[in-house]
Amino acid sequence: SAIRSGRIIPAASTASARHECQSFDRANHFIIHMKKILVPLIAALFSTAAWGNLITIGLPATSLNLVPFSRPLNATTACTRYQQAYAAADFSGLGPITISGFSFLGGNGGNFAPGTYSFYFSTISRGIDALSNTAFDANLGADNAAFTSVYLSGASPTNLTFSGMPFTYNPTNGNLLLDVIISQDGPMPLGRLASYELDGNAPGIFSRYDNFATGNSGYGLVTEFDYTPVPDPVNTLAGLSLAAGLLWSFKTSQRR
Repeated sequence: SAIRSGRIIPAASTASARHECQSFDRANHFIIHMKKILVPLIAALFSTAAWGNLITIGLPATSLNLVPFSRPLNATTACTRYQQAYAAADFSGLGPITISGFSFLGGNGGNFAPGTYSFYFSTISRGIDALSNTAFDANLGADNAAFTSVYLSGASPTNLTFSGMPFTYNPTNGNLLLDVIISQDGPMPLGRLASYELDGNAPGIFSRYDNFATGNSGYGLVTEFDYTPVPDPVNTLAGLSLAAGLLWSFKTSQRR
């Protein structure tokens, strides 16, 4: 027994209190240890899905081109459709991704042909050099989906960026097609016309199809994609299972 403040404390009570303190110390040490393991683990599992990444396709540019945001002065067609097909190999090593935005780069500050520009994405099984330059709807993939629709007019920015409905693209399923439907509703602007960086020597990288101008295979606007990787379900499940196991170990240790 022990004497504390004039009271006699039974030895069993003292031992029990000592045991409780030791249990608390072990639990506290375990919590600190688990935090060091779980916090980096959970961060690693979800960090790539939470933050965007950028990939630029088509550099170096060979010139500027006004298609599809202005109408060539000598155009004899409607100038209402533009498609750009990107090779799956452009996205090699990324795995499935979700595209949340894209940009055309290096604009000259010229004026847009005023109108509504609607953008769509789809996955296509045909080669990027094997599409139709007239039957545009036949080029679309089965998962064709609206991305965004915007009205453009006035002076163009240096980098023209669009964000919209996220589109999930898996390069192993085929090539990527960007489809642009244009509804111009005003007279062509005077002076300099909006133009963006073009790579006209990009065989196997991308190709374009349109009713604006000539030049298809190996032609396209330099494009920067904003994307996030689609989490690997196997790795994510394994990581969560490990976290659950560690938490279960902690829970059972508290019962002792």
